[in-house]
Amino acid sequence: MEVEKKIQADFFKTEQNNEPVRDFLKALSPEDKKSVGADIMAVEMSWPIGYPIVRKLDADLWEVRTGISDKRICRIMFTVSGNTMILLDLFDNCVVE
Repeated sequence: MEVEKKIQADFFKTEQNNEPVRDFLKALSPEDKKSVGADIMAVEMSWPIGYPIVRKLDADLWEVRTGISDKRICRIMFTVSGNTMILLDLFDNCVVE
């Protein structure tokens, strides 16, 4: 029996057809891609989900928080519209001391 996603992730696209989150993910190492992808999938499968994977930032704005290589935390901002999780933008230079 397959488990259905509660929401489906999709990438925000600018007027210039840039997809900031997709472009960032393509540049990650395979290990970091796997980590970020697993957290996005956790949100898709278990929405709504809370801290430590997801933190609410504002009305209709959340972040997925993933530990990646070099003690960094990747934070992907997203919103939800209907059954779609729209991956908007990110920060990837947050270092955990």
